[in-house]
Amino acid sequence: MPHAEKAHSVSGVRSVFNGIGSQTMFAAQTGFIPDLTAGEILVKVRLASICMSDVHTITGQRIEPTPSVLGHEAIVEVVTHRRPESDLAVGDRLTFSVADSCGQCEFCLTGLNQKCVKLFKYGHAKLNDGSGYNGCYATHIILRRGTHV
Repeated sequence: MPHAEKAHSVSGVRSVFNGIGSQTMFAAQTGFIPDLTAGEILVKVRLASICMSDVHTITGQRIEPTPSVLGHEAIVEVVTHRRPESDLAVGDRLTFSVADSCGQCEFCLTGLNQKCVKLFKYGHAKLNDGSGYNGCYATHIILRRGTHV
């Protein structure tokens, strides 16, 4: 679900992990948040925790795609959303599932969403896989359509 980088009314900052051995392991990047697509939620990160999978990534014990925004555990606050069928309101505080799944493949239909053929994991995705605001070590995250909140 790629996003076109274009000006939006909200700007954000993300801590980009460039990988072990890079000259700058982490770099702060400021930019505009892409517009939402149907079913997405823009949230502001209020509290992010550091998981051992993040520690394993930055110490080289776990290999993740780079560049990326790490972090998949957070308390977030709704800024805006494109889920008209939901009862979400601006300012609601949420937690969310670590992964987004399609809900339609054989695995999803049998309750194995974590094996989805289109599985997307927050904090484990390459920066250009989606919105670029894919992990909790940022001011904002765009939660995808299939993400449970």
